[in-house]
Amino acid sequence: MLECSFFLAVDELANHPLHEIGATLVKHQRKVVGHVEIAELASLKKFPNGVYLFYQPQGELMYVGKSSSRSFIERVPAHFDPRQEAWMNSLCKHLMKFNSCAYEEALADALTLEILLVGTPGEQASRVESVFRAVLSPKLNNTRKVHDLDATLRTAAQILPTVS
Repeated sequence: MLECSFFLAVDELANHPLHEIGATLVKHQRKVVGHVEIAELASLKKFPNGVYLFYQPQGELMYVGKSSSRSFIERVPAHFDPRQEAWMNSLCKHLMKFNSCAYEEALADALTLEILLVGTPGEQASRVESVFRAVLSPKLNNTRKVHDLDATLRTAAQILPTVS
């Protein structure tokens, strides 16, 4: 089975201070969304849920989302539905507003973004997403909460160590 090279487990980030998280994430290998294969998403058996980050090719963070009740294999492709009225394609809808363009153009732009997956136990995905949005300020997300940037991700998102 194909391995997912654009994935890391939240435990790899848990003890990083929040002020270092952005630099750590942007250095990690990502993959152009239009080149992601279903087999890569299917290979994530230990962490089928978590947080996904979409970057511009030059490293600018555009969007942070979560996959908590649905697995990555279900949630990520839903962002790229060719039907504008589809339920879960919020990335393209945000891009439409941000770029003042038609849905088809937003979809084409979205497929050129690069993705990074951060695996979490399902119940932790919402907390990690909230911390990432607040600390990293992605262009297309609303930011709500402010965190102590000297705290670690483990403390801010209340991450428990993963038991293997």
